[in-house]
Amino acid sequence: MGEGMLALRGNRKEIAAWYFIALLLSIAVEGEGGTANPFHFFFLILISTLLMLLAIKLFAPILIRRLLFVLELAFLTLAFAYLLSSFSLPWYLSIVAPIVRITAGERAENASVAVIAGVLAGLVGKGMHPGDAALLLSITAVYDFIAVFITGHMKTIARAVSPSFSEGPVSSDRYSLGSGDVALPAVMASAAFKAAPVVGMVSTLAAMVGLVLLFVYVSRKPGILPALPFIAFPQLMMYVLLSYLR
Repeated sequence: MGEGMLALRGNRKEIAAWYFIALLLSIAVEGEGGTANPFHFFFLILISTLLMLLAIKLFAPILIRRLLFVLELAFLTLAFAYLLSSFSLPWYLSIVAPIVRITAGERAENASVAVIAGVLAGLVGKGMHPGDAALLLSITAVYDFIAVFITGHMKTIARAVSPSFSEGPVSSDRYSLGSGDVALPAVMASAAFKAAPVVGMVSTLAAMVGLVLLFVYVSRKPGILPALPFIAFPQLMMYVLLSYLR
């Protein structure tokens, strides 16, 4: 089983590789255009966070971790079913995905995160105007900062559901990046790609630059950091610049 919180884990190269795969999946996923409201999605984030904090108060951590793992398997199955259908393959073959995840254990967690975050972010992003996606990313980046440094409730959640949680670095080259830190920039990349493929690719590369900036900072000042501000800043700056030039 996983460690509770769905996250990319490993050294910098491993995380960067799976992060890039998730971003590519998000822009490759085909979805219908729409007018998804960024405030609705932010509200869902707040509600899910409140429910998690409530669950921590009411239930044992092991039960929460098992529930999160079941939810991961469900989303992984749905994401694979969508990918298979996109290639005109039988959707029921998606049952292989959770079986591999269970048997391979934590070794398959990064692949699971990349597939779930990439596919779901792609579908959400394709149904959202890039300006709205930029607004959602901006709001959640600020929220991420507040949740880590001011209220501290993200640390509370991580401490409760991740047995290996530590206030300091796991090792000199061992990192953890939450699924939200993967999915939200991927939504931005997906929405931007729908509007203009060039903007989407630049947005993807900008997110990777932000990830590198995060690695550089945390290597000098180890500790628990909000990842979204680091990743979102170059991504948003490039989107604004390219939108102005266009």
